[in-house]
Amino acid sequence: RGAVPAILREMLPVSNRRRRTTTAAVAVVFSFVLAACLPPAPPAVPPTPPPTDPIRVVVYGDALTAEVRVLLAGRLAGTSSVLEHAGDGLAVCDVLPSITTDATNPDLDVAVLQFTGDTSTPCMSAATTDPARTAAYGADLADALDTLTADPGRTVIVLSSPVRWSASLGVDEPAQLAFNQALADIVTTWQTAHAGSTQATFIDAAAAVTTVGAYAWDLPCLPSETVAMGCRFVANTIAVRSPDGRGFCPIAPQLTCPPVYSPGARRYLDTFADQVLAAL
Repeated sequence: RGAVPAILREMLPVSNRRRRTTTAAVAVVFSFVLAACLPPAPPAVPPTPPPTDPIRVVVYGDALTAEVRVLLAGRLAGTSSVLEHAGDGLAVCDVLPSITTDATNPDLDVAVLQFTGDTSTPCMSAATTDPARTAAYGADLADALDTLTADPGRTVIVLSSPVRWSASLGVDEPAQLAFNQALADIVTTWQTAHAGSTQATFIDAAAAVTTVGAYAWDLPCLPSETVAMGCRFVANTIAVRSPDGRGFCPIAPQLTCPPVYSPGARRYLDTFADQVLAAL
């Protein structure tokens, strides 16, 4: 092989640069052609907008209310959002500040109150036993009724609470029934003082999950309840209370209940859901 002439040695770098430029140009052209052949990317899915239903229903109560509130929100979907002030062990005195605030909402049509009679929170520390307990609940409930009914177009529903069972204490049916009656008497007194107004009413919702006031683990299945929902085919009965004997959730304690069908919560809700809907 002979030596490369000087002129060729000078041209080599230029030739290489041209080659690289040509390769880059081909790559750009190829990318445009490939893009033209591919289907267009799907449009971005817009985020789900937040609920626009006004808050027309508010529920106050203890853990039982927290369980039933989910079902109530499902019944009212498209009509009203449901605001909840509920938690394990709460008393009426715990939610009085929220009631004062909520009462200023002009869209609020219905308020539901359910309290079992717990005394574990600080505002009930001076009234842990009867008759002081019932008297404190009665005074606080009367205040709540006056505040919520200041708007004459608003409906207030007070619910009875079912008796509870525990392994250590068993069932204290007489005490719970007496407490429920005391709440009913407060509502009756309010109605009498307001010329028989039915703007505030008492509903014995507990009757739907008890047997003539007595504690019931199971009740007859409703026509719509299937084996998949928990109905025992042969006995035609279904569990309406949670395994701990306190709440409604059929498979776990009330505060950890997963989203499953709850026969007890459904029966309890059925006692007042129509009245809520009628008031909207």
